[in-house]
Amino acid sequence: GCTGLTSITVEATTPPTLDSGAFDNVPVSILVYVPCGSLEAYQNYNNTGTPWGGFTNIHDLCENPLCVAPTNVEVTSTEPQNGYNGFTFTFMPGVEGQTSWEYYISRTPVLPETYEEMVANGWLGSTNQTVGSYYPTDEDELAMEGTTYYLWVGYNCGTEGDPDIVWSEGPTMVTIPSEIVYNLTSGVNWWAPLAPITMGELKSQLYGIPVVINSQNGGFLYSDGNDNWSGTLSKSDDYIIQPGEMYKIVIKDDSSKDVYVFAVPQTWANVELQHGYNWFGYTGNAETIADAIGPNSPPTNGDKIIDKDGNVATFTANNNEQGGTWSGDFNQLQKGHGYVYYSAADYTRPLYLQ
Repeated sequence: GCTGLTSITVEATTPPTLDSGAFDNVPVSILVYVPCGSLEAYQNYNNTGTPWGGFTNIHDLCENPLCVAPTNVEVTSTEPQNGYNGFTFTFMPGVEGQTSWEYYISRTPVLPETYEEMVANGWLGSTNQTVGSYYPTDEDELAMEGTTYYLWVGYNCGTEGDPDIVWSEGPTMVTIPSEIVYNLTSGVNWWAPLAPITMGELKSQLYGIPVVINSQNGGFLYSDGNDNWSGTLSKSDDYIIQPGEMYKIVIKDDSSKDVYVFAVPQTWANVELQHGYNWFGYTGNAETIADAIGPNSPPTNGDKIIDKDGNVATFTANNNEQGGTWSGDFNQLQKGHGYVYYSAADYTRPLYLQ
């Protein structure tokens, strides 16, 4: 028998038959390496002359213990860098011992089957840290505002010339923010944000003009144009104004003001409707009021939507109270505009906008 062995490497693809006793005193848990593709043959070998099938730790020579896909891929920033759009991300190694990784970015959510297709249809990169970034500077690859990208991170089990990459589950989706501009004019503006913005950000962008910010239930704020704010509005500067909310912003002189937000526009919102009049903002792209409200928040007979100019749309339920129609002065909600919803129901209910 043999003593002192730490591993056995076999080059024969077919398990050889050896003399009885060849592996006397060799533990069955010893590492056994066999040619790539022959693992099953060795594991299932049942010739009593050679106990290949008795070993419990047999591995292909092509098997790589580091060949495990990374996990926990997360986008950490979508802020521009040096004037270019893009994003940064982090991930967790698949196993300890991995020191470099590949990543693939595409505008489609389907991972190509071959490496060649990836090169042709997306963007490949590599990193030796558990962070990465995509900020293309080439004119043909510039990341465009509002564009959605899909990200995978992988570990190359092969070689640089012959890659064999195991990819993370996913993909991880990221949308490049765009600059949203709200044009506020002299007089009353029914303002509805398309992306979250803090009350402090809104106030800072209204600097230099006399203005009043009115909320439905939280009071008002007035500024003389010199950043001197006063009033009864209960929301602090840290309060985040969400899509779906509506504020009446009154510019008290003949000036106008553009408010900027760099963010990913939100196309849905949830609003709580009390009995009576409710302020809300619309962020979607639906072609009709019925499509904007959707099936998850059915209107009540007599509900009304009123726009800034006093135009009214009224909901009339069918006789069987299943469904109904909106009719009146308008039939479509405008993205970024505020409205008043009159709820005829005598109870509180959600309004899901899409």
